[in-house]
Amino acid sequence: MKPAWTCEPKNLNRSSIRRGLKLVGVAVLAGLIFPILCGGVVHAQVIRLPNSHPLDVSALTPNIVSSNRQLNLRIALALRNRAQMEKLLREQQDPASPEYHRWLTPEQFADRFGPAPADVQAVEQWLSHAGFRVTGQSASILKVQGTIGQAASLFAVTFAGSPDGRFYANLQDPAIPSQFSSVISAIEGLSNLVHASHTATQVPPPAAGLGALSFRGAGSAAMTLAENVPSAEPRPEQLGSGSQPSYYTTQYGLGFGPSDFYTFYDENSLLNNGIDGRGDGCFAVIEDSDFSDAAVSVFDSTFSLPAVAATKIFVDSGTNPGYTGDESEALIDVEWGHAAASGAAVRAYIGNGTLYGAQALIDALAGAVSDNICTSIDLSFSFCGETSNFYAGILGNLYSQAAVQGQSVFVSSGDDGAAGLVFNATQNACVTATSRHVNEAAADPNVTGVGGTQFVPNYDGAGDDVGSVPEKTWNETTIQSGQTIHLGASGGGASTVFTKPSFQAGPGVPNDGKRDVPDISLAAGLLQPGYYLGDDPNQDGGELIDCCWGGTSVATAIWAGIAQLIGQLDLQSGPAGTCGGTGRCGGMNPRIYLMGRQMNGALTGIRDVTTGNNSFNGVTGFSAHAGYDQATGWGTPDLGVFVPAFVTGGFARLNVAPKQRHFPLQLFSSVGSTSPEGAITIINHNPTNSPATFSSISVTGTNAGDFQQVGDKCMPTLAAKSKCTVDLVFKPTGLGLRSATLTVSGAFANSPLEIPLVGKAVAPILRYGPRSLGFGRVAVGTTSPGRTVTLTNTTKVPIDVSSIVSSSSDFAETDNCVGTPIAPQGGQCKMTVTFKPSATGLETAILTITDDARGGTQLVHVSGRGY
Repeated sequence: MKPAWTCEPKNLNRSSIRRGLKLVGVAVLAGLIFPILCGGVVHAQVIRLPNSHPLDVSALTPNIVSSNRQLNLRIALALRNRAQMEKLLREQQDPASPEYHRWLTPEQFADRFGPAPADVQAVEQWLSHAGFRVTGQSASILKVQGTIGQAASLFAVTFAGSPDGRFYANLQDPAIPSQFSSVISAIEGLSNLVHASHTATQVPPPAAGLGALSFRGAGSAAMTLAENVPSAEPRPEQLGSGSQPSYYTTQYGLGFGPSDFYTFYDENSLLNNGIDGRGDGCFAVIEDSDFSDAAVSVFDSTFSLPAVAATKIFVDSGTNPGYTGDESEALIDVEWGHAAASGAAVRAYIGNGTLYGAQALIDALAGAVSDNICTSIDLSFSFCGETSNFYAGILGNLYSQAAVQGQSVFVSSGDDGAAGLVFNATQNACVTATSRHVNEAAADPNVTGVGGTQFVPNYDGAGDDVGSVPEKTWNETTIQSGQTIHLGASGGGASTVFTKPSFQAGPGVPNDGKRDVPDISLAAGLLQPGYYLGDDPNQDGGELIDCCWGGTSVATAIWAGIAQLIGQLDLQSGPAGTCGGTGRCGGMNPRIYLMGRQMNGALTGIRDVTTGNNSFNGVTGFSAHAGYDQATGWGTPDLGVFVPAFVTGGFARLNVAPKQRHFPLQLFSSVGSTSPEGAITIINHNPTNSPATFSSISVTGTNAGDFQQVGDKCMPTLAAKSKCTVDLVFKPTGLGLRSATLTVSGAFANSPLEIPLVGKAVAPILRYGPRSLGFGRVAVGTTSPGRTVTLTNTTKVPIDVSSIVSSSSDFAETDNCVGTPIAPQGGQCKMTVTFKPSATGLETAILTITDDARGGTQLVHVSGRGY
């Protein structure tokens, strides 16, 4: 398909085009739509992509950026048929749907929802004519290279830069041809202010002696470090082949190893039955640094783990970024994901962060989604300096494709508590915010946001963890040399980009209309408990076992491994498994929230975390409490119970009859009529004898006030193989078609139930007569005998007459109608009309009766002649 705006290359005068575009851009930068020139001729209208330029450019100066500076762009192509895709995503998680867990391949996704090939070709042609070079496509993202000068002309933007020439940014949203308004969803790379920050942290070595630990949050008691160190000597098997830093053995004492994790989170019961993640799948880690194979090997050998089957995929033209400052993140992801699922293979998708910055992570994520080999994906980074269009248009497209393909994506909620990260233009870095923010990369409804907890482990004399203890929200500080060091806190709060998905309901979920994070948690404390790591501290391919690491990164990597345990058990369960025996579960949130709503840890294996908060950096955060909270989500897992419950848990699934309740026609007036009761029957056919617990039954929607509950025989629990009813009446508050929804929420598989309620209201009929009065000849200044008009209500509701007004003062009326409703079914009122002419000749007028009967007004025509 040849785009209408395309210039033929043989006629292309690129310098004149650029000059024309610059003139147009200067004149209309503040506008939304303006012409685009091609060879001096207007060919198309353009629009600006909203939310596509940095908000904080205070450290930059306009027009000091070299026009020859090279740009690497990532152009996200919009997905097609989004409504159908969202419908499919719901059906893939609905056991009653024929689409249940019928995952698409990347090819099938491209055919149904990916950008049309003709549209891709048109965009590539448009870019090529402007001098850009398209270097590849991964999933729905085009990789493009060009210069700032070409971008300024093509996108009609002005650039600003830093005095030292290192940083640049576009000052306006980029313009694109309007024909691409539904083809291009986002453009990334016009600014290099975007940063990605990993969420793995190591506790700093103490300057001298043992420090004291204190934990932030109301009710937290300070404790000394020694209380967390029953023995300062490491276990012999933890020494590994590398030398140990002195603080590891003499200051912080014991950390958490894989065997401690297995005991604390009850994974041993799975491992003893061969559930270790082996199967057809793998988990993917998204990185921007290579990592030391030797460090991974020493971790495995130190903790008696099988050697990891790891594959590295360098997604940016095969270029290896080498060992960078983010290597520790890659090591945590590989080692602790492998510790949780030691039988699963690992694929590390590694972008070249030294060349492409934060774009490297986009490339890596796109590679994992395009390959569709791994069934779970771990992204342990936060972004700053990006706009909402980046999260919804770039990451969102990739997350959607992963979910439709059955890939489960886990993203860390962040390590800066409720404050989160923001971009600081002066420092050109992600910094802890001073108001509430969330990691929006974790807030997309198609990913599971992972928060953090902390606890003091209970070790025996041999230094082994002996079992779980209550956890609290991760919010950790340490005092060293008299100074308080804030180690981190669980990210959480409400998104400003995404609205609340239907699955996010249950006890404790805020009624804020926003997507809340996190969804679930795991231990993240750097000292409580503090994880061991096979490290490469010199970034030279070396090996070292050290401590103490933590952050929501560790929790996220482990959850990607837990997904492999679930996948293996699902494969063994066949069609009876909750993922249909496919080993792929797609977005896990619907099932996690179903389990959380049960509020029954013995049944679901979810340990509710109810203490602590994620206040951080002076920002008041959210307190953990019973049920869901924005500090730890639903809590943490007892894996021996959680994994089987996720795969085979027999949670009640309810049916309703009728599926839509229609009420009989009702009359509406000032008083109105009320319908007979209409029942909604809720049935629990569950064969596993699982009860359903209701948290709320309410009428919601446009005309919620028109439908009233008058009887509820369902709350709070409906036993298996039984039914209950909710009785409603329809009493309209307005005319016409009225609609609402009976919403039933609770701990059952298909919560919430939504039953449409429909009724129609018509106005009552007012009969009156006579409808015209003639007074004949009446002497001027005298009053005629009165003539009577009778108003009769023939319907079943009262009729209210609000006023009777004459269009001429010569015709007056008195009545007993206004102020007293006319009684139903034969009630009457009367109005008496007289004529007192003020002049000679024929005179006519209209008496307007205003009421709430059909039509709203009734007219009586009057006439008379003065003499």
